[in-house]
Amino acid sequence: MAGATVISSISGVDGYSAIEVLKATAKQTLLNGTNGISHLPKLSSSTSSNTLLASFIESQKRIQALRDGESIVVNGHTLSVPEVVAAGRYGAKVILDDSYEVRARIEKSQRAIDSKLEEGQSVYGISTGFGGSADTRTNEHLALGKALLQHQHAGVLPNGPISSGVLPLGDPVATLSMPESWVRSAIIVRINSLIRGHSGVRWDLMEAMIALLRENIIPFVPLRGSISASGDLSPLSYIAGTLIGNPFIRVWDGPKAGPRQVVSSREAYANHGLEPLAFSPKEHLGLLNGTAFSAAVASLALNDAVHLALMTQVMTAMGTEALIGTQGSHDPFIHKVARPHPGQVEAADTIYNLLAGSKLVQLGREHEVTIEQDAGKLRQDRYPLRTAPQFIGPQLEDLLSAYNMVTQECNSTTDNPLVDGETGNVHHGGNFQAMHVTNAMEKTRLSLHHFGKLLFSQSTELLNPTMNRGLPPNLAATDPAVNYHCKGLDIATAAYVSELGYLANPVSTHIQSAEMHNQAVNSLALISARATINSLDVLTLVCVPEANDLQ
Repeated sequence: MAGATVISSISGVDGYSAIEVLKATAKQTLLNGTNGISHLPKLSSSTSSNTLLASFIESQKRIQALRDGESIVVNGHTLSVPEVVAAGRYGAKVILDDSYEVRARIEKSQRAIDSKLEEGQSVYGISTGFGGSADTRTNEHLALGKALLQHQHAGVLPNGPISSGVLPLGDPVATLSMPESWVRSAIIVRINSLIRGHSGVRWDLMEAMIALLRENIIPFVPLRGSISASGDLSPLSYIAGTLIGNPFIRVWDGPKAGPRQVVSSREAYANHGLEPLAFSPKEHLGLLNGTAFSAAVASLALNDAVHLALMTQVMTAMGTEALIGTQGSHDPFIHKVARPHPGQVEAADTIYNLLAGSKLVQLGREHEVTIEQDAGKLRQDRYPLRTAPQFIGPQLEDLLSAYNMVTQECNSTTDNPLVDGETGNVHHGGNFQAMHVTNAMEKTRLSLHHFGKLLFSQSTELLNPTMNRGLPPNLAATDPAVNYHCKGLDIATAAYVSELGYLANPVSTHIQSAEMHNQAVNSLALISARATINSLDVLTLVCVPEANDLQ
C-alpha cells in the first residue's frame, strides 16, 4: 500500500499518521493475530475525533501503557474497555481509589444496612428469601447468605481426568470452564460496581478481590449456567466461594508466566499467606447480583471486534490494489458531501488514505474519455469494492454504539437492592437485567458477519479469472490445469461465512422463563457475549485466507 498520508479529521501520532499506525497494526495482526500486537509507533496525546479508528488508537495506547507498568485505579466511574482487557489478558496492576470521598460513600452505604438490621427491619436478601422465594423470613442472616452461595454453585466443571470416551467431546477444561482472562476481567468490573457505594458492602470485600488479582488466584468458573438476570449469579458465586475459602471451590494458581494448576481455594490462600474473608450480611447477595461477567466478556469481544473492523478496511484496500481498482469510489464528495453518514465517511476516509500513492490502483477521480477512446471494459469496480464504505459504515456506527453501551455497563451499579447511603433508603429495582449488553453483542455479531461476507465476496472475485482483471485462475502461479491453489480456501471461506451467518442470529429471542416464573424475562447477555467470541474466532479465519490470497 501507499506511503504516509494524514487523515485530517483524526489526530495523528508523534511522527506517524493514524493510517500508518493502522498499517503497523495490520502487519502485526497478519503475523500474530489480534492478541499479538506488541508496541505500536509512539502515539500522541492529542485528542482524537469520535471515530472507530481514533477509538482503536487510543485504546491500544492505553493497553500499551498498562502493559508497561501503569496501574488501573478503580473508582466506580472511569473504568474503560482497554483497562478491562489489560487486567484480564495481561494481568495489569489494579488498585483501589482509597480517597476520602470514595471510602466515605462505601461506609455510608454499609452503615445504612447495619442500622436497618439493628432496628430489626426486614431487608430483601438479608432477612428474606430470594426471587420467587422472597416470601420467606429469617433472622439467620449469615446462614441465608451461605444458602445463596450453596444453591448457585450448580455449574458443571471437570473433576479430575475425564475419559476421552465420555462427554465432553473436547478438552474438558476448555469445554466446561471459562478462560482465566474472562474471570480476571469480571473481577475488576465487579469491584468497580461495588466501589460506587450503592451495595452495602465493606471496603474489606474489595480489598480481598484486589488480592485475588494481585496474587493471580483466579476462580475456576463454569462456562455455562448464567441467564444474566438477576445478573450473572452462578459465575459470581464462584468468586464469592473463593473469597470465603470454600474448600470445594477451586482456583487457578501458580506463576503468571509459568505452569498453572487447579487447586482448592483454601490451598491457594495458604500458598500465598492469605486468610479467607468472612462475609457480612449484605455481601453474599451484593457480590452475586450483578452483570460483571457479561460486561467483562463483552469488553474483551468488543476490543477484538474493533480490531477486525479496521482489518476489514485494510483488506478492502489491499483487495482494491490486487484487482487494480479505483480510489475514486471513496472520494470525499461521494461520502462527506453527498451522503454523510459518519460510519460511511470514516470507512471511505480510511480506505481512500490507505490507497493514496498506490502504484496499482487508479488514483483520484476517473479520467474522462470519449466513446472512441473507451476500451469497453468495466467503468467501475464491482460492489464488494465500490460500495465497501456504504456496507462497512453502518457496522462502524453499531460498534461505536456497542462500545459506549458496554463502557457504561462497566461503570454502573448492577445489583439489587440498591442502598442510598445519603438517605438510608433501600431501593428495589432491576439493574441486574443486562439487556444493554445483550443488544451490544447482537449488534456486534451481526457486524462481524457483514465484515466476513464482504471479505468473502472480494476474495471470490480475486480468484475468478472472469472477474479478476488478468490474474490466473485460483491465483495459481503455474499451469491452472494441474494447480488449483486457492480453490480450497474459497470453499473453506464459504463455510466460515455460513457459520458467521448462523452465529449472527439473536440470542435474545431464545429467552426462557426461569426461577419459578419470577425471572420470566431475562437477558442472556453472557450467552450472547460468548457467541460473539465464537464469531470473532470465525471472522479471524476469514481474514487469514483473504490475507493469503492478497499476499
